[in-house]
Formats: sequence, C-alpha cells, structure tokens
Amino acid sequence: MHIQVSFLWAFDPVPQVEARLHELFPDYDFTNQTVSGTINIFQFSALYTILHMTVPISPVYVIIFILRRKIIRKLCDNSESMTKETRQLHSQLLMALTCQSMIPAFYLCAVVSFAIGQLNFFHHPILEYTVFISFIFIPVFSPLASLYFVGPYR
Repeated sequence: MHIQVSFLWAFDPVPQVEARLHELFPDYDFTNQTVSGTINIFQFSALYTILHMTVPISPVYVIIFILRRKIIRKLCDNSESMTKETRQLHSQLLMALTCQSMIPAFYLCAVVSFAIGQLNFFHHPILEYTVFISFIFIPVFSPLASLYFVGPYR
C-alpha cells in the first residue's frame, strides 16, 4: 500500500503532461482523451514505485528456476526407488512446476517493454500496449494451470 501512496505524488499537472506528450509523440491524437502521468520518472516518488515493481522480478525468477532445478535433480536421484505410479505423479508435478514457472515470464516481458519505452530505446504503440497486455495473461493463466494440473478440477 505504501507504493500506491508514494506514487500519488508522482503525477504532474495535466497541461504539462499534454505538452510533453505532444512534444514527444506529435503523431498521436490526444483529442478527447484522458491524459495523466509523470514527466520525470527520476523524481523520488515515481522512481521508488517503478523500482519497487521492476527490480524484484529478476531475482525472484532466478530463484524459481533454481528451486525447480533442485526439485528435478532430487526427483531424478530418487526415481530408481519409486513405483511407476509415483514416477508418473512426479512427472505431472514437474510439468505443473514448469508451466507455473513460465507464468512470471509475462511480468518480466511487461517490465522489459516498460523499460525499453521509458529509457527511450524504442517507441511504438505495440510496445506501449505490451506492458498492459502482458499483465493480463498472469491472472488468466494461473487459474487455468491449476484447473489443468489439479486432477479433481478436470
């Protein structure tokens, strides 16, 4: 919640934001559009929120893959002493873990596309939409993965 509160002070006055947008994107039509935002993302209230949302995804994603690899190694080491049914259950578990570990990649995609646009590497409407579209897939695929991999839900 502190993130949302700190970001409340990051917004600049609408006329300044409109002037900056017209300067940066003269081809965009802002007629009858709601415009708000931050002109300088390097001010503390904006930068704190942006870093808090973007920086943690990389180490979290690395930890997910490290734990997944350890689980796979442990299961492979003990596969000799398992019955066929247990091996099959573990195989399904690994498939579920693999699919679940891919879901945060959409967040990573959103972070990367946001950074590309904010750091002025590249600007395109598709890149701008990618930030929000990527976030949409996370709450869609997470329950679908549960429905698919949890037997009683099928």
